[in-house]
Amino acid sequence: MAAQSKYTPEQKSAAIATYRATQNVREAARQADMPYSSIHRILKKAGVLGEKPTAPRPHEAAQFEDLKTVEMPWRKILDFCTEGEDIYRKTRGGQEKAAVKIDTDRPFVVCYSSDWHLGSASVSHDQWRLHLDTLLNTPNLYMIAVGDYVDNFLKFRSIMPVLEQIIPPRIQFELLEKVFDELIENGKLLAASWGNHDDERMENEIGFSLVEKMLRNRVPYLGGQGLVTVKAGDQEYSHLLTHKSRYQSFLNKLHGAKRMYQLVWPARIVVTAHTHNPDYETYYHYDKQNYLVKCGTFKDHDGYSQRYWTQGRIGVPALVFYPDRDEIVPFLRVDQAVKYANAL
Repeated sequence: MAAQSKYTPEQKSAAIATYRATQNVREAARQADMPYSSIHRILKKAGVLGEKPTAPRPHEAAQFEDLKTVEMPWRKILDFCTEGEDIYRKTRGGQEKAAVKIDTDRPFVVCYSSDWHLGSASVSHDQWRLHLDTLLNTPNLYMIAVGDYVDNFLKFRSIMPVLEQIIPPRIQFELLEKVFDELIENGKLLAASWGNHDDERMENEIGFSLVEKMLRNRVPYLGGQGLVTVKAGDQEYSHLLTHKSRYQSFLNKLHGAKRMYQLVWPARIVVTAHTHNPDYETYYHYDKQNYLVKCGTFKDHDGYSQRYWTQGRIGVPALVFYPDRDEIVPFLRVDQAVKYANAL
């Protein structure tokens, strides 16, 4: 009489089903709680050892009776893009090149002013107001503004500079607009550049520059590196301007301006700002006497700058230009330039 198996038909069927699902003898033995030799013998006897897995039943795909067919009229899309590009360029106020003519036969002064940071508790507002009054009340004195006119701390990695604003950003911009109005009405502002506190931050928050909107159709606004040519008499004095140069150096204040001269455009005067320390350098190249200018600030008691960089210094460099000959005289302070020009 044959020996009776210790596994029931149900156990054998379950083990065979597990093997067919996994195609692995050891896994079938583990799940069935059988020795490897026993399940191997059961599978071999059943004739399923090594058999190919049963193909799954085919899936019946759904039929979409009213699926919308989309066409891609690429020529019409390109026409639309071309028209939109034209509208964008016509309505965008920023420019890369500008020419400004000053009708005078006497030497005149152009000062380079930036980093006002209006509204911050770290700004010497009385000194800035004195600077503005001097500009408005001095004949033949003009300004090229080079960005960061308001503090505009909407948010920051530290809450301290946000809380240390005397007036909120909304009022800062309203104040700035009135200042620009007065400068333009008095014919003092020759051009204005972007800044990271005013333009970059608002572009990140709302997608456009409030400063560009204030100056649109009034004076040249440079939304990046730009060339401004100041014309007087028979002379033309080219300026390459930007608020923050990508080539700036912590150790050499005028390295960024020099690199811009070499890599962007060899203008007679290259002006940068942002680092809050005024300076200028006479730079001889191409048989010309050129000038590199770094603007100062009115944010001269700022804890953040003192901790991580250096304290900013109040300073507005200025150049005296001659309309009847190619001659430029540089000064670190605008009051010195005015005194010199008035003595001529």
